[in-house]
Amino acid sequence: MTFAFGSTGQLFTQISQGAPFDMFLAADQQRPGRAEDEGLAVPGSRFTYATGKLALWSATPGLLDAGPGVLATQAVAHVAIANPVTAPYGAAALEAIAALGMTEALAPKLVEGQSISQTYQFAVTGNAAAAFVALAQLAGQEDGSVWTLPEELYAPIRQDAVLLARGAGNAAAEAFAAFLRGPEAQAIGQGPDVAAALRGAPGHAPVILMDHRPGNARANAAAGADLQLSGHTHGGMVRGLDRIVARFNDGFVSGHYRIGESQLYVNNGTALWIGFALRLGRPAELTVLTLRPA
Repeated sequence: MTFAFGSTGQLFTQISQGAPFDMFLAADQQRPGRAEDEGLAVPGSRFTYATGKLALWSATPGLLDAGPGVLATQAVAHVAIANPVTAPYGAAALEAIAALGMTEALAPKLVEGQSISQTYQFAVTGNAAAAFVALAQLAGQEDGSVWTLPEELYAPIRQDAVLLARGAGNAAAEAFAAFLRGPEAQAIGQGPDVAAALRGAPGHAPVILMDHRPGNARANAAAGADLQLSGHTHGGMVRGLDRIVARFNDGFVSGHYRIGESQLYVNNGTALWIGFALRLGRPAELTVLTLRPA
């Protein structure tokens, strides 16, 4: 399977001009709908595969710790957004900026990327002090600073997929569409409702949460967990490979981390992962925790 990346608007234009694509995964609902209406897609094959979240990210540590207000100061010369005409995340960024009452202050500072990927690169390279990006792009990103935008600041970024006419009868395309609709794909990024589980807990009691996946730590900390104990990564298995493992676990691979007032400990585990039976430079581990009264 081969993937082609670009802004939703650019990809739709290519599809309408006969580009040889079998499926279209958009960052909005409008273009897949148009693909159906214009006979470019299999009727009835459209479905929502994800709902995007918007984040403000800067390569400068601490810059966004106090929120987006710093963008209006002289400390920030340029702020990157994706092209709001072709990229749904760009349109959402403008909507959020307006909701924050910062349209006039930021108008002369905005620079546009042709896609959400290019927008992120503007911030990575320092060509922009900060960028409005997809929260999913920041998975494994340990550097810089981030402010996750409250979802009430912009309309939900519902992202639809559709089987294109060229993909009709293509077993691989139809199987991929079935996977995206299925429970395994829908469960990605989801988990138990920790906030609901903690509702009513004594305010003075420390909350220790056991969650196999360390990638949930930031959300669990926001929900009220004081300490999270995780495994899952096997310490990255091989020194060097841990950088790849980190990208799928929000940057957490092995050992102790602080997340604001919360803490996370990721245990290396005692064995090998059956899917990759090799461990080098990452010793097996049993962790003993001693709890003492404050």
